[in-house]
Amino acid sequence: RFVIAGTSNIEQSLYHQYAPGVDIVTDQTYNLVRLADAAIVTSGTATLETALLKTPQIVCYKTSKLSYLIAKLFVKIKYISLVNILLNKSSISELIQNYLTAENIINKLNYILDPINKKRILNDYEEVRKILKTEKPSSITISKEIISFIYS
Repeated sequence: RFVIAGTSNIEQSLYHQYAPGVDIVTDQTYNLVRLADAAIVTSGTATLETALLKTPQIVCYKTSKLSYLIAKLFVKIKYISLVNILLNKSSISELIQNYLTAENIINKLNYILDPINKKRILNDYEEVRKILKTEKPSSITISKEIISFIYS
């Protein structure tokens, strides 16, 4: 069963227009993610929050072709999700731009719902927690590319 974690700031009709027949629960995102077997998440802090709530996830992001091309010119990073950036490895699947297809979402959902893969992801989430609990979080090693992006 799919459920959309909606917000009361967006008209319900908009959700139904793009996801007819899918249940929408508003303003209960953390509770939904905590209870979910898996989540499909857009990039940003939501990926880190989903990891901290211990829910396997797929990160999805698609923008206009022009915005994507401009970003590719100026932003040179290996990963888009905070989880993968912190771990400096591909722990969670990132379906970006043309890779964001229904077929790929289904394949990745099946992958993260497999008990062996789910356990690996949850172990990686524990590593994220350890990184965030370091005595000096500012000492977390982040690539030079990310630093230059943040400060440019």
